[in-house]
Amino acid sequence: MINNKDAVDPKNDKNEIEQNQEADADYYALKKWELGFLRRECVNLGLEVFYNKYMARVQRSYLSIFVVLQTFISIAHVVVIVTGEQHPTAAIHPDLICYTFGSLIVWVSLFAAFKERLIKAHPWVPYVTSCAAIFTLIVADIMIPLYHAAVTFMNPPLRPSYANHIIFAIYIFLPLSENYHVIILGGATTVCYLIIMALISYRLESDMIIKVTTELIYFLCLNLFGLYFRLINEIAIRRTFLDRRELVEGNLLLKFARNQEKELLLSILPEHTAELMEKDIRVMIEKMRNGHHNNINPQNFFRTGTQWRSINKLYVQKHTNVTILYADVVNYTYITTQLPVKSLVDVLHELFVKFDEAAKEFNVLRIKFLGDCYYCVSGVPIKNKYHAKSCVDLGLRMIKDIRDVRMSRDLNIDMRIGIHSGSIISGVIGACKWQYDIWSKDVIIANKLESTGEAGKVHVTMQTLELLDGEYIYEDGTEKAKVDPVLMKHNIQTFLIVPQFSDDSNYYGLSESATSSRLSVGVKRKTIQIKKERSQVTRNFMQNSMEQFREIMKQTNVEMAKELDGMPIGKFQFNKIFSTRRDTLQQQTSSTPYYSNGSTNNENINDSRLDNLSTFFMCFENKRWEWLFMKEPDLMLKYSVLMSFIVFVCIFLIQVLDKA
Repeated sequence: MINNKDAVDPKNDKNEIEQNQEADADYYALKKWELGFLRRECVNLGLEVFYNKYMARVQRSYLSIFVVLQTFISIAHVVVIVTGEQHPTAAIHPDLICYTFGSLIVWVSLFAAFKERLIKAHPWVPYVTSCAAIFTLIVADIMIPLYHAAVTFMNPPLRPSYANHIIFAIYIFLPLSENYHVIILGGATTVCYLIIMALISYRLESDMIIKVTTELIYFLCLNLFGLYFRLINEIAIRRTFLDRRELVEGNLLLKFARNQEKELLLSILPEHTAELMEKDIRVMIEKMRNGHHNNINPQNFFRTGTQWRSINKLYVQKHTNVTILYADVVNYTYITTQLPVKSLVDVLHELFVKFDEAAKEFNVLRIKFLGDCYYCVSGVPIKNKYHAKSCVDLGLRMIKDIRDVRMSRDLNIDMRIGIHSGSIISGVIGACKWQYDIWSKDVIIANKLESTGEAGKVHVTMQTLELLDGEYIYEDGTEKAKVDPVLMKHNIQTFLIVPQFSDDSNYYGLSESATSSRLSVGVKRKTIQIKKERSQVTRNFMQNSMEQFREIMKQTNVEMAKELDGMPIGKFQFNKIFSTRRDTLQQQTSSTPYYSNGSTNNENINDSRLDNLSTFFMCFENKRWEWLFMKEPDLMLKYSVLMSFIVFVCIFLIQVLDKA
């Protein structure tokens, strides 16, 4: 007897599975905003190189903002000194000299960081220029308190003015790619200012140690703020890169899916018929979009899968001056009883792949194959002046291909081929499953030529032979053809085109003794080559999807490289001011081939997106966008809370020390 407690409730299991899936989704949503996870993903997906290139552009943009900002601050400071409280001219000379020449040296030292070609040739240039600029700013800022302490004996001593500005510049504006570089430079700057404050600014204070300690806590907080900005900025940019790559990959997969649908459609219908049907479907959809529903009768259309087709339109076309080829595998019935099913299908696949490739080569349209029967037509849909010759050459190639398979697989098979020239009617029939086919008495005659033909030879009619201009050796047709009722009814005279065997083409007769006697070293080498080709065909058939997926992954990185030049770096791009004309032209030249309208069009698109942002309030001018953005969860809130807690602790410690 089953205990009810032990019985499993399917609903509970389903709910538990859904809860687990939601928990996994939430976990991944949080995980994908962690810096370690983002770095690993960028490395695994090959985005690290693109990220470094983009960050170099962003850092040049930040650096240009810093140069403009530093210039404005220096000018403002000098103006305040000159127009402020009256001092002796000699007293303000050091200030003017330090701030003026300091700004000029910063300009000169940082100007090299805007030279892309120089940086590519010498990657150490940004580090040297950054250190030189920071050293200049620190010296200019420190020299003022030192001068007044040693010369004017100002009391109370001056405190350096730009410590906060310099530390934030190190972490935010300077082109330093590695975090440990900025930490070292920020730490060295902090030590310099602490020494100056201990020896100059607070030397006369009784609680000098406490004040220096509070300054230490304050500078540590500033360094943590700068590092927090860099880490948050890196998370945002890496997340943007991964999202952009997902978008590029999604577009490529969508194109791939559309191409697969197109190929699937073309495997059922010829291209010219498929294009006509797709055109009709697009016209119908456009009418429905434009609201012309009254002009469309739904009963005139039926749906098959995701396609629509008009019932009243059969897409029937008449074609004259065409040649029809019918081919059949000889001894097919016998080998079906001797070979395993898998081997039989493998043989047919190998044969029909070879036949399809040959049909494309000779401009012949394959209609379909039924079992071991393969038939096609030349002169459809594009007129072909040499349609008869194309079909005969295809028939001879089929005989060669099947004898290669015969030799490599040790099978007693051959081809019987019938060819006739005339006219046909083609069209699409069927509702749930479309089928393209051809009809006419000439199609029936070609079929009869195949059935009454001879193995290893091409059976043609007088109509076809007259179009060949005597290029082939032929003989009279078979006795079966002479007594066939259909051929007799239409007064058809037939002939056999005999393949011309040669050592190079590796054609051999059907005699087993002849075949075995001709298996020389060259033939064995040819046999090995044929086996390799067959394995290659099988591998492509089995691994086609994986290879296409790998190509998409490669193409994704190529497209990502194209997207790199179009990604925006900010609304204010002062770096264009400092770039030379040669660098600007080189950047435009490198980005132009990636877009149909050039890089200008892409920049206009990005500018239009940035125009939707308020310059000062950093919010969307479109209220609906802003509302949707505000409803999005802040997945980096935990980092903000952590930083806020650290700031609170630092402020608390400073207050405690000041009260002590």
